[in-house]
Amino acid sequence: MKKTVLVLFFALFACNVFAQDNNEAMNTNKWIDTYSALNAAKDWNGMISKMAECRAEVPNWDFADYYEGVANFNLGNYPKAIEALTAFIQKNQSSPAAFLYRGNAYLEMKEASFAIKDYDEYLKATPNDIPTMLSKAQARMINKDYANYILDLTEVLKLDPKNVDALSNRAAAYAIQKDWNAVIADLTSAIALNEKPEFYYDRGFAQYSLKTPESIAKAIEDFSKAEQLGMITEKLYSSRAACNKMLKKYAEEVADYTLLIELNPSNVNYYYNRGVAAFKANDFKRALTDFDKTIELNPKHVNAYKYRANTKGKLGDKAGQAADVAKVKELTGAK
Repeated sequence: MKKTVLVLFFALFACNVFAQDNNEAMNTNKWIDTYSALNAAKDWNGMISKMAECRAEVPNWDFADYYEGVANFNLGNYPKAIEALTAFIQKNQSSPAAFLYRGNAYLEMKEASFAIKDYDEYLKATPNDIPTMLSKAQARMINKDYANYILDLTEVLKLDPKNVDALSNRAAAYAIQKDWNAVIADLTSAIALNEKPEFYYDRGFAQYSLKTPESIAKAIEDFSKAEQLGMITEKLYSSRAACNKMLKKYAEEVADYTLLIELNPSNVNYYYNRGVAAFKANDFKRALTDFDKTIELNPKHVNAYKYRANTKGKLGDKAGQAADVAKVKELTGAK
């Protein structure tokens, strides 16, 4: 009798366990389907709203943490995303995407060193994934690790030599290191793929930074090409004016400052610098007008008075020259 009861007990226990396992499996499949659909629909709020119900029905389903992390990441709740994804990774490392999402969350929070570690884990399982390699490089930049940033982008370019973003970003890192020839090489490759005005401007700046007569002339060509492609900015005209000044092309420098004044007519330095360039180009009447305007905008601009005195002297206005010399002495306290 005992034996029969014992067998029956174990039989009933086995049936009960099977029923529980079967029920949990059904619930798990239900939530797999539910969260797959919500994920496909990018219904992140829906994923969060169903989380309590999901955990109640399938408390041992590891992927509840994963989906909670994904949803929070896409909602911009990065600390919560990291918390949920960490919980998932501690229990289950079968999904490399968990490292990717957590790495992206760390990157958004500027916790670059943690992001790099997660990207490395993801890349072990999914090597040569260019978007992740670029994200890892971005984390290097946050850490100001320019050498490894360049190495990461170089690896990307081995896989995708026509990746314009990698070329332009590597050029920017070379610029930080003042490796101007490397900047020029990368931007030349980028321009061959996409003639963006910004690439011409940046290459022009690198040429300018080499400060040879040949490179300055090339810089002017690049700045002019950027202008032709639609870049109409103060930084462009200021840079080209500086190049023209270095090559003593004063008429061209005057033209650049004229464009700058059109963009920003209240900038006193633009009038003063145009006046100096006009003076050096022997255009004394224009120079006088610009120094007058400079002094109108800044009555204590000593250098403008000095140049205006010399300009008046060139124009034969000795009395005016003497008056400006006297004003310089007044402003500087000279005797």
